[in-house]
Amino acid sequence: MAEPPIQTGDEEQRRRNRGGLTPRETILLRNYSLLVKFIISDGKLFWDRFNVLTVLDSGLFALSLAEQVVGNQWSVLCVSTIGIVVSCYWVFVTARARAYYKHWIKKAREIEDSKLTDLDFFKSEEQLQRSWSWYEKLSATRCAIVVPLTFLAIWIIRAIIAACAVRALLLDC
Repeated sequence: MAEPPIQTGDEEQRRRNRGGLTPRETILLRNYSLLVKFIISDGKLFWDRFNVLTVLDSGLFALSLAEQVVGNQWSVLCVSTIGIVVSCYWVFVTARARAYYKHWIKKAREIEDSKLTDLDFFKSEEQLQRSWSWYEKLSATRCAIVVPLTFLAIWIIRAIIAACAVRALLLDC
């Protein structure tokens, strides 16, 4: 298959005058479009993962409460240890996902600023945020880290209490 001829400067200018895009602009626009779709998909994945880990940690917490009611401190200690591992994983995954999200947003802004100056999707959002109050500026992805950190703190406290109870049981024997 024959390669399309390379556009000369005059041909590119005529194409622009007719309202068309140069081949380079077309490629940049496609890359930008794919990047925006990726950002949207990655955002959905972030919240899907958040929901799954919320259910998992909540289920483990309910199990540990049930074991505590029964009086089985060994089980509470084991479930708390699993909860600590799950919560640590959740904290690191959330932090990493946020870092990737910020990276891709930065790349989209760079394309807007340097190559496709007529596009201002991410720049206009940045300008809008400047007019918001402090509480409106809170990022949902930034605040999302609070939930796994809270679970982690609860798990550590529950593990310490269960370990003390198990130790007391062992010393009574």
